[in-house]
Parts: sequence; structure tokens; C-alpha cells
Amino acid sequence: MTTTLEHLPVERGMRMRGLSMTRLETFADAAFAFAVTLLVISVDDLPETFEELEIAIKSIPVFLFSAAQVFALWIAHRNWSRVYGLDNGVAVLLTLLLVVGLLVMVFPLRIVYAFGVADLSDDWIPPPFVLDPVTWAEQLTLVFVTYGISWAWLAGVVVAMFAYVLVRSRGLELNAAERRNAVVFLAMYGVIALSGVSSVTLALTLPHDLLHLAGYQYFLLLPLPVIALALRARERNRLRDATVPAGQ
Repeated sequence: MTTTLEHLPVERGMRMRGLSMTRLETFADAAFAFAVTLLVISVDDLPETFEELEIAIKSIPVFLFSAAQVFALWIAHRNWSRVYGLDNGVAVLLTLLLVVGLLVMVFPLRIVYAFGVADLSDDWIPPPFVLDPVTWAEQLTLVFVTYGISWAWLAGVVVAMFAYVLVRSRGLELNAAERRNAVVFLAMYGVIALSGVSSVTLALTLPHDLLHLAGYQYFLLLPLPVIALALRARERNRLRDATVPAGQ
């Protein structure tokens, strides 16, 4: 295995074991593409009136926010596949669990963001549907709970993927950069999984007038991409410094 690893392409100090597309990765990519398709504005039919067109245009932020969540999961799976190149039974199981959770999450994902954007814009961007004036709290709680469970499920699967890599660290002959990469993804998605659990807990315990906080608490995740980019930049600088000969 060592001889094979020596001939692998290297990116940011990590050897790319999984550059060849497998049926497993093709299946996962198709599922992610289908999920994004389900989020597309006016997926059922084209707007037939100016009012429908206006609503579709106003819904663009909802699509962008929702798609960003799907892209984040795709990036995690892509990194895991390219760097570690696993294609055994455990990899198949984890990918299938990811795909199932993704397809379950798609509609509550869009609904949560649609209600959030509608609330922030004072309904200038219309909500996805009108809540019943009597049972609105129970309906909104169901939306938050469904999304929170599926979001925690997906993030938990990503955590399991990178934890499995670390468990097999010796067999995969991981170097320091590859181990750090796995730890960073594991930590980030561990926090994301906790945010899903937190949303479910808030939705089930908060009084009705504070129920919206179960959705707004996801804004606490906004610094995560910045932290990830900063860690990657530090890693690139460390590798660059390590390759500069002493005295230069």
C-alpha cells in the first residue's frame, strides 16, 4: 500500500486516494443533484402570471440558503471520498444513510428557510403556506422537529464517516494532514448535529411566542465556514513554510 500511496496526487498535503469515480460516488452525486432539483424555484411548472413570476423571483433567497446546506453536505462527502477513497461495506452503508436523510430533509429544509425569510422580510417574501390560526404553533413545531431530526441525522452521518476514517487511520496510513482534515470535519459536523438537536429541544419546550427561536438558532452556525477557511489557510501556510529551504 505504501508504494501505491507514493504515486497518488497530493493536494494540501493530503493524498487523493479516491479520484477515480466509483458507482457509490456516482450514486451519491446523483442523489445530491436530485435534491437540488427539488429545491429549484417553480419545480412543478413555469409561472403563468406576473404575480406567480414575482413570487418565484422573491423566493430566490430561499433557494440559495437551502441549496447552500445541500452543497455543504456534498462538499463533506466529496472530501471524504477523494481523500480516503473508501468503497467497502461501511462506506456503502454510510453513504446510503446520508442519501436517505438528504431526501427526507429537502422539503422541511425549504419550508424552514421560507418561513424564516418571510418573517425577516415581514412577509414581503411570502411564506410557503398559510398556517392555521388556531393550530399554527403545533404545525410550526412539527416543521422544526422534522427538519431538526433530519439535519442532526445528516450531520451525524458525516461525523460517523470521518470518525470511521480515524478508526482506520493505521490501515489507511494517514499522514498528519489527512488526520487533521478528518478531525476538522468531525468537529464541524458535530457542532451542526448539536444544532439540530438544539432546534428540536427548543421547538418542543419554548412557549409559542418564542417558537421562532428554534429556527433562528441555526444562524449560530454562520461562523463555521469562516473558521473552516481560516484553518485551511493556516494549513496551506504551514505546508508552504515546511517546503521552503532553511535560510531563504
